[in-house]
Amino acid sequence: SYAISAGYCVRVASLKRIESLSKKLTGYYFEAGDNERLRILAANTSESISRYSTDKFQSVAVNFLPLAFIGKHDPVKEVGSAFSKEWEDSTSGGSG
Repeated sequence: SYAISAGYCVRVASLKRIESLSKKLTGYYFEAGDNERLRILAANTSESISRYSTDKFQSVAVNFLPLAFIGKHDPVKEVGSAFSKEWEDSTSGGSG
């Protein structure tokens, strides 16, 4: 899927491109309105980046984690659970 591919591609991307992607995902989430698909896309992509590109993610976590914190409270289960996983994996004491 697109989200998993993006997670792997971030491994070789520049920090500037990763920051740009985080802004795009944040835009998708907040501008989605009633479009759950965009919020799901943002959640799955963000979570995949944190999962498959852990080292790079840690360098730019400040760009992703505020969205994960807000998104983990999303009423759509798929969105909330993806962001919750990202939040828990990235902020737990054993992650890095």
